Amino acid sequence: TSIVLVPAVIYSVFVGDWFTVIGLTAWGMLAVGLIDNLLGPYLMSRGTKQHPFVTLIAVLGGIALFGPIGFIVGPVIMSLFLVLLELYNQHIVENEVPE
Repeated sequence: TSIVLVPAVIYSVFVGDWFTVIGLTAWGMLAVGLIDNLLGPYLMSRGTKQHPFVTLIAVLGGIALFGPIGFIVGPVIMSLFLVLLELYNQHIVENEVPE
């Protein structure tokens, strides 16, 4: 959506249509931005036992580290880490021989 909104806002600035500039900027920041950043992690975490905030951090961290592909890579890495942590807890910590 940014690919469409940014050029439209720039064009509207040059044309002098300030109502469109304000409207498109508000739409891009509020509606599209909030939905992408809040609803996306919630929907991704529905199929897992993870809290939506953890998924949000994974998405934002993935985007910060890997760029746009981080939207997918971040939650995958986070899920792998949590599975390894759970396996470690089950097989190493719980099966520890008392001294």
